[in-house]
Amino acid sequence: MASKSCATPYYFAASAEDKLSSSLQARWDPNAPGCFGVSQDDGTFRYCTPDGSSACFQLFASAQLLAPAADEASLRPAPVNTAWSHWAFVPGQAGHLLFAHCNSDQLYQTCVPAGAVLDTSASSVPASHVWVCREATFATSLTALAVSDDGARAGVGKRDGSLSFWRLAPPGPSKPPVDAALFTGAHRGAIGALAILCDSLPQHQLQLAIAVSASVDQTLRVWDLHAAAPLHRIVVGEPSPLGFVGLHLLSPGAAAAAAAHRVEPSVLVLAGNAGGRCEAWSLASSSQPQQAACWQVASAGPVLHLELDALSASVVAVAVAEGGGGPEVEVRSCPSSGLLAQQISPTSPFLSPISPYISPISPPTRCARARAGTCSLSTCFPPPPHPRATCRPSAGRQW
Repeated sequence: MASKSCATPYYFAASAEDKLSSSLQARWDPNAPGCFGVSQDDGTFRYCTPDGSSACFQLFASAQLLAPAADEASLRPAPVNTAWSHWAFVPGQAGHLLFAHCNSDQLYQTCVPAGAVLDTSASSVPASHVWVCREATFATSLTALAVSDDGARAGVGKRDGSLSFWRLAPPGPSKPPVDAALFTGAHRGAIGALAILCDSLPQHQLQLAIAVSASVDQTLRVWDLHAAAPLHRIVVGEPSPLGFVGLHLLSPGAAAAAAAHRVEPSVLVLAGNAGGRCEAWSLASSSQPQQAACWQVASAGPVLHLELDALSASVVAVAVAEGGGGPEVEVRSCPSSGLLAQQISPTSPFLSPISPYISPISPPTRCARARAGTCSLSTCFPPPPHPRATCRPSAGRQW
């Protein structure tokens, strides 16, 4: 399926009002160490730098933004106040953003304006064009977005359960066709989370381009993007919707892999749902998926993020704390699921509950049961329902 970037009447520029607003989404900028972005619920976007300063940006529906200021108030640019449902920085392309509005079937791309000022009444305001990321709109609204760590591929999940993946190119008015993969009917419900892994282990002649998707249909699906084919279907143990998935490539001998997969390269799939349940699945070419770990976060709140530290074979889980405060941060060993540390971070006036993504976390404090050596999956939480996995074979190495 070919795609081109298509210009829109929108421009991305400094907001007329620099105000704080609540948000659930913050991302480190992979192209600027120490910088991060926060999408706010009022439709604005805040970009923060390591020195503590920040600038607030917004979408405007008027080309007048780039022209000299007009006397008539009617010609002032009209701000777009619709919140972003999904967004991501693009590694390797400085300031480049992909984003979608709530309940929208359009994916846009733009850049954070360089040297922006906060006064939109000025005669010249730095601004960026906004482009439709794909020439044709998607059939249904977008419910998930992912960009690979190398910035080479992007993908979206949709409300009708379908998936689209394609190679990324810098925004512009006209681009040549790019490779794309479309999976219709990938799930029997809306896609709730999506992740892409493009990585390699040259010493093992391994070059990966895979994705994992999660849906309200209680399944994880793994996809081979090189072959545009499905690899695995994993049925998880609980009906609560999955809201986060992540992928990590592990070298042979990695302690975080399932025991059966430690003699070969493997991929660890991390998944978390709205009820606080976390799962880790190990994928390898020699066998079907193996569950490496599963546990329940103490708060039973929605899982916002899971991150693997392969060196220590531990997983950091960030979840909404009980009562909507938070966030709660847990560190667990993988694959044993033993609780290593736990901390509830203070609520921030406008970044809650995403503060662990954007500010240093103080050393976590072990819980009382962990200090006493009695805190384990079996003693703290009831045993989860036994999950089952099925594998759909495809040509070549399976993951």
